[in-house]
Amino acid sequence: MSRKKQEPEKAAAGGAGWVMTFADLMSLLMAFFVMLLAMAEVDKEKFKEMGISMKVALGSPVNTPAHSADDIKLIKDTSKTGNSSQKMQQDATLERMKKTLADAEKLKEVLKDQIDEMKIEVESHGEIIVIRMLESGVFKSGKSELVDDFHPVLANLRRTLKDMRGEIVVSGHADDIPIENGEFRSNWELSAARAYSVIDDMLEENDIPSDRFVLRGFGSSRPLVPNINAENRAKNRRVEIMVDQRGADVEPVKTKEAEGPVDLSGVNLDDAIAQAPSVGGSELAQTGKALPGVVPMSPVISQG
Repeated sequence: MSRKKQEPEKAAAGGAGWVMTFADLMSLLMAFFVMLLAMAEVDKEKFKEMGISMKVALGSPVNTPAHSADDIKLIKDTSKTGNSSQKMQQDATLERMKKTLADAEKLKEVLKDQIDEMKIEVESHGEIIVIRMLESGVFKSGKSELVDDFHPVLANLRRTLKDMRGEIVVSGHADDIPIENGEFRSNWELSAARAYSVIDDMLEENDIPSDRFVLRGFGSSRPLVPNINAENRAKNRRVEIMVDQRGADVEPVKTKEAEGPVDLSGVNLDDAIAQAPSVGGSELAQTGKALPGVVPMSPVISQG
């Protein structure tokens, strides 16, 4: 009887072994993941730039003008750490953002009267400038023709933009009330026609290359504010000119034309092909100019 009473005590005393092993394993795993977290580096500047690219590609309004100075301060702080290549890249990004901010201030000075009259808004974020023109100061209700008073404004804007780098994307927007004037079949058509009127006026003097322009009509699919009252709908009826300066300093690929017939006599073509350098798609992508982002889920008309 005494042996039977002592067996459970032995079992209980021996059961603590696996618990200690399990606790040691958990401690080691925790230390391992803490070490991984400490070694991880998060590039905040690239993360924010990716977010901006997604907003632009999806047609979402970029309406955070105060963030440009914050972005520059962030890059200044992060450029103090990291290796030399990262620092060079951050310094280059910082210089481009400074230029964009200076261009935005120049546009604000040119459009000061219209900004004071609340007909135009100018915002900047990163390497993107947005010039937002509200319907009340640019178009008559339900029409795509520019009002006469706005032609001189676009002339001043054209003279300023011709000296600035970057692609010029003109987007038309409408509210959620269906149009019923017989001239346009839908708000999609009205928004695209208004964007075209702006581009057509800016191309009048041929001082800006037409291949810098992109035309987009979003209808009522990209409201700036919710369409809950007349005041908000008036804000959503607008045309936006976005100056996208990301990658604008990259030179296009230049090909050298042959100066005359080439004598191939005595040349082994197999050896020549084997020694010729190959150019991959990634290398062409780095030298060519392309607008980053995904295809927007709305009708897009390109002017070029």
